[in-house]
Amino acid sequence: CKMIEPSFEDLAHQKKQVTFAKIDLSVGMGGQVGGLYGVRVTPTFIFFLDGKKVGVYSAVRIARRADGTLGGRVQGC
Repeated sequence: CKMIEPSFEDLAHQKKQVTFAKIDLSVGMGGQVGGLYGVRVTPTFIFFLDGKKVGVYSAVRIARRADGTLGGRVQGC
């Protein structure tokens, strides 16, 4: 989603100790990765800690909470 991308990019630059990745569901193995993690809408943010999924935020929830959702999740890093 083009609306959330600037916030995603800003956080990626601010939080160097966090790995940020974007996957295009329509390119290469993107669809398989999306299916593996149950992605049904975009954007969907999946948070991992020590290799385990610890949170999922989809477009609807992010739209309501905007940067507070993303920033709050990575703030303790």
